[in-house]
Parts: sequence; C-alpha cells; structure tokens
Amino acid sequence: MTVPRCRRFFLTLSGLAAWAVLCLCTTLLQAQPVRASGLQPVTLQLHWTHEFEFAGFYVAKEKGFYAERGLDVTIIPGGPGIVPVQEVLRGNAQYGIGAAEVLLARLRGAPLVMLAAVFQHSASCILTRADSGIYTPQDLVGRVFEMGRLESDAETYAMLHNEGIDISQLTHVDSTFNPQLLLDGKVDAISAYSFSQPFFLRERGIPYRLIRPIQYGIDFYGNSIFSSENEVRRHPERTEAFIEASMKGWAYAFDHVDEAVDIILNKYSDHPFAHSREHLLFEAEESRKLVMPHLVDLGHMNPGRWKHMADTLVQLGLADADYTLKGFLHDPDLSSSLLAHWGVRAGIGILAGAVGLCLVLLRFNRRLTAEIASRRKAEERTLRSEQRLSLALWAGNLGWWDWDLKSDHVSLDRTAHTMLGGSDTPLQTALGSMAGNRSLTGAMPFVHTLRNMQQNDTRTFEEEMQLDTGGKKRWVLCRGQMINSSGRAAGVLMDISKLKSYQQELEQMTMTDYLTGLFNRRHFFRQLETHLEQYKRRQYNLCVALLDLDHFKRINDTYGHMAGDSVIREFALLLKESLRPYDVVARFGGEEFIILLLDSGREEALGILDRLLKKVSGHTFDAEGHHLRVTFSGGIAEADELPASELTPKRIVAAADQRLYLAKTAGRNTIRIR
Repeated sequence: MTVPRCRRFFLTLSGLAAWAVLCLCTTLLQAQPVRASGLQPVTLQLHWTHEFEFAGFYVAKEKGFYAERGLDVTIIPGGPGIVPVQEVLRGNAQYGIGAAEVLLARLRGAPLVMLAAVFQHSASCILTRADSGIYTPQDLVGRVFEMGRLESDAETYAMLHNEGIDISQLTHVDSTFNPQLLLDGKVDAISAYSFSQPFFLRERGIPYRLIRPIQYGIDFYGNSIFSSENEVRRHPERTEAFIEASMKGWAYAFDHVDEAVDIILNKYSDHPFAHSREHLLFEAEESRKLVMPHLVDLGHMNPGRWKHMADTLVQLGLADADYTLKGFLHDPDLSSSLLAHWGVRAGIGILAGAVGLCLVLLRFNRRLTAEIASRRKAEERTLRSEQRLSLALWAGNLGWWDWDLKSDHVSLDRTAHTMLGGSDTPLQTALGSMAGNRSLTGAMPFVHTLRNMQQNDTRTFEEEMQLDTGGKKRWVLCRGQMINSSGRAAGVLMDISKLKSYQQELEQMTMTDYLTGLFNRRHFFRQLETHLEQYKRRQYNLCVALLDLDHFKRINDTYGHMAGDSVIREFALLLKESLRPYDVVARFGGEEFIILLLDSGREEALGILDRLLKKVSGHTFDAEGHHLRVTFSGGIAEADELPASELTPKRIVAAADQRLYLAKTAGRNTIRIR
C-alpha cells in the first residue's frame, strides 16, 4: 500500500509541476505579442514635434538597437493638443517622454512610473532680448511676459514664487512657444527651451539673454522616459530592453552628431515643423549641456531630485503635502525579474505548493543575489560619480566645502583650504573656530558668508568675497545651497581675481578717454545728471564750462595729427593741475573739453578759468619736436540760470556751448559767462 501511495503522490506532484510550467509558458507567450518579424511592437509618444531633443530614440530605431533587443518601435511625434501622459494611460502608447507633468500626474494618483532621466537638467528658461533691460526675475515686474499655464510651466512659476514675484505683478500672455512676438517687440520676454527658441534670435543676429530657473534653486529633470505601472509589471524584460536600447541610441547620437542630424533630416522632418541643419546642430550643442553624457550615466535618476520637484509642486499648490513617491521611480533590478509578472507569480504559487520549501529557499536566494548585485552596482555608480566630481572640480579649479549646521562642523578640500590662506591639505574644523585661526587669513569673510546664509534661511546663495591671504589680495566667489532637510549645506569656492581685474579694466575703459586719461563724454553726462538731481534737492552752486582749443585744425594740418595728439595730452595735464580735486573734467570730443565746477558760481568759475587761460597762453607745448603756443576759448553756464523743470544735462551744456560760440566770435582766447 505504501509504494502505490508514494507513486500516486509523486505522479500528482509531477502533474502539478508540469501544469504550473505550462501555465508559466502560456502566460509568458500571451504577455509577449510578436509580429511576423519576431519583434515585439511598442509605441513611443513624444511630447513635441521631431527635433534633436529626441535624437537618441531615432538613432536607436534606425541603427537597429531596438531590433537587437527584440523590439519594433513606432515613434509618434507630439504637438499642440497631444499629451503623452494621456496617451500612455489610455494604452495608445507603451512609453512616453515627459518630466514634471508626469510627476504631477503621479502625485494626483495616476499609475505612472518614471523609467530613466535623459536630460539631467530642464531646458526650461526665460528668453529675452539683450536690450530689454531684463537681467533677473525681478526685472519682469510690470513687463509683458509670455508663458504657459501653471501645470505645464511649473519651473518658471516656481522661480517667480521663490523670488517673491506674484503673477499679478506682470502682464501675462499665454505661451505659443513661438518667438515671433518677442522678435516683433510685442512681448518683453517669453518662456522657452534653451535648445530651441534662442536659435531664431541668433539666426537673425539679435543678442539675447537667458534666465534659467536652476540659477534660482529650481533644478528639475528634463526629458525623461516614463510608462504605466501595468506595462512595467506585465512586461519587465521589454521595459528593460527599451531603456537600454534607448540609452545606447543617445550615446551614439552624441558621439556621432552629424549622422544623427542626417537621420532626422532624412526621416524625421515633419513639415511645417521641420528644422534646418543649422538649427538641429544648435539643438545638439545645447542638449549636450543638459544631458551631460560624459559626466553622468545616461538615464541616471536621483530620488532626492524628484523629491525636490515634488516639494516644489506642493509649494505651488498643485499637489498635497502628504504625497508619497513609492513605486514612482523604476527599479531595474526588481522589475527585470520574472517574479514581477502576475502570471509567473500565480504559476510559482502552484509550483511552490507542490515542491514546498525548496522553491521558497530558491526564491529567497535569487532575491538575495539580486540585492547584492544591486548594491554592488550602486556602489560602482557612486564611485564613478565621485571620480567625475573630482575631475570636474579639478578642471574648473574649484574648491569644495561642506558644512553640517547641527554640529557646526565644516570640511574644506585642499583647493578651498588654499584659497582661504591655509596649507595645501584638506581641513576639517568647527566653523566658529575658523575666524580665530591665524593661518586662515581669509577665513573671516567665508565664515560671515555662511552665517548670513544660516540667518536668512536661504536655500541657495552666491557671494563675492575679497580676501587678504598673507598680504595677497584676491577675489573669491562662494556658491552654496542646502542639500537636504537634515541641516547640511555644501558648495564651491572659485578664484575670480583675474575676472575682477578684467572687469575693473573694462569699467575703466568705458569711463575714460583713451588719449588723455580724462573721463569720456558718456561718463561725464552720468556724473552731471547725478549732481543736477542733488542740486535740485540741496540748491548749492554748480557750473558747467565748455573749452575749445583755438585754431587747432592748423596744428594738425601743419605738423600732423601726432603733434595734435601731443598738444591735447599736454593741455589735459595743465587742465587737471589747475582744477580742484572735486571738479569733474572730461574730453568732450576732438579738441573740446568740458568741466563740472562744483560749489561754484559763475564769477568763481570765471576766476578759475582765467587763471588757466593765463597759464596756457604762457606755456610752450612740445608737439613732436615742435614748440608751439596754444590758446583756448570757453563758455560757462550756471545751474540757477534755468528753471528746475528745464534743468537737464542737455540744456545746461547747450547754454555753455552758446557762450563758447560767443567767445569764438569775439576773437578767441577768452571766457564768456553771458
């Protein structure tokens, strides 16, 4: 009796196992439809018309990367009215391209999964003409701004919100994603993508300026691949195949930009939206800056970045604060396992009932192996990221710092330590003790900068510091931001001494006349406008004098222009020597000079210029070896001659010019005040 019973048990067990395997095979076959070619058909829905921002997907299809992984991919362009989130949820497409709008839909309950981030930073920006006078978000107040709705243009709204700007403070025009209104001067700025609309201005030779949300602490991911929970759960291998083939396509596209552009021009140019080769190359160059293919692994996603995006959407009132991102970010190590499939799980359940503990142990072992592999993979990614960070810091000559606000402990790498006057070694110390460290001669401004960030509770900051490190003055730019909610901040130090020097030289060049070293005409008018405003409030004496060298054309015609330049330079020296330190003197143009005599009436100004007149007429000028005598004529105008409503730089200079004309017609070598 025992043997037949054992036989029946094993026969039953064998039957159950065979039936379970049959269920598994049937389920897998039903879950993987194929075409006659043997490839599984899937659809990718783009969020806009064909452009280089989707180049990796075109390349993956045309170079056969999808086919290598068993996929027959149909790429559908987007456009006005086409929403990839809706197409994926309705089952019209298995995969889509999106970013913030996908996250927003997930926070509102849509069963969507983010698979891979292609663009590590969003291309969203504000585009304005360089002559608009708009440099910061605050400059948009009172201006006409074309941008999208809150849900589709969240980064721009978040930047305005962070900068304390309400939408009611500017004139809002709905976005068309067409720069024509900006080109026509009908709007002051538009919401744009850095790799697209700016090209139209560059093509026409119009200087432009970009204001990026990332500069104001809003760092969103750009174009990313997403799918539905149903697709990822039912077809994990297909999902992984699509991601890997797509990333291979993107790597190839950036390594072979011209070939990728040819593919787009030949097969993915949808008129009337088709772009020129020059436009596509511009998009490639700008896209590379956002994807960073040689710095960050293609498809890499940081959960902290997605949380930052979710928190921003909550602040804008688009989502509830009690959200969860569990299940939103794709885990390739778990989803790639057959255990994720519902049919497989059902079959394994039957098989587990038949074989018992063995399959339980096998399943546990597989999970343990997958977890070990996942951790090893994560450690390798972390190591690569650290190596790339070190390379980026070295290439940019940047010093790195990290500050734990709770313990007040700060860490400096060797470059940062050196910039603050220390030795060429890393440093770890308490921030409070840095100010008293005599070896860190430049530590005080750094400590003050971090304390200000702490007191003002700012998420990001940027501060220029002038340091005196061992008698050597240098300018250092300190940038930093809060990196998480646990009270840590980090940033970099950059030596900008050369940049400051260049800026000062440039500023000096824009203020002074190259020949004489005096102020130029433009700077003089700025000074005059300032003092006239002060005069209207305080009513002190103020005069403007316009001087002109007599018969100067004869000097140029007789002795040459080099001799004329020598006379002008020597006259400028006499002019500076004869005036008071607080008077403003400039070369007005050619042989004309203009003076702003402060705290002086006409009679006092006349006395000053009479003394100059005698000094010049008795002076012998050395003009390239020729000894010459030179005279000048002048006209003086006083501020109180004009009513306050008419007192402008242009009017008072015109009055002085009229007096100069009278001095010239009176025989020259004289000064006129009436």
